[in-house]
Amino acid sequence: MNTKISNRFANTKVVWKLRNIEKQAKMVNFKVVLTETAFITEFVMEIKEKSYKSYIKEKDVAKNIYNEALARGQSAGLVEAKTRDSKEFTVSVNMEPELVAMFSLTYEEMLERVHDQYELVLNICPGQIVQNLDIE
Repeated sequence: MNTKISNRFANTKVVWKLRNIEKQAKMVNFKVVLTETAFITEFVMEIKEKSYKSYIKEKDVAKNIYNEALARGQSAGLVEAKTRDSKEFTVSVNMEPELVAMFSLTYEEMLERVHDQYELVLNICPGQIVQNLDIE
């Protein structure tokens, strides 16, 4: 996790790199819990040394793009929030054995001044043992 704060504005980047050490494919979830005022500005997945950048589209447009890609036999992903106020960002990926994947999520938020202080809340909940955790 890396957060840069400037003029009450916080820009946080969460990067999660993992490898499937199992002998069979395994479903993994990348999940980040956001604060109420945070908004996502970028999401990128790197799988098999190829980068997949997300794009925000209207719900119907996004579903059409996704369905067209599937009809052409292309790999595609669709991320949907259950509600407009959802604070949880989750992406599920089925990983082949020995596959290495990296997920990168950037979100921003305006910090609020309370009692002459600004507070930044970071939710760290990897759901597993993390051998290398860096927070800047």
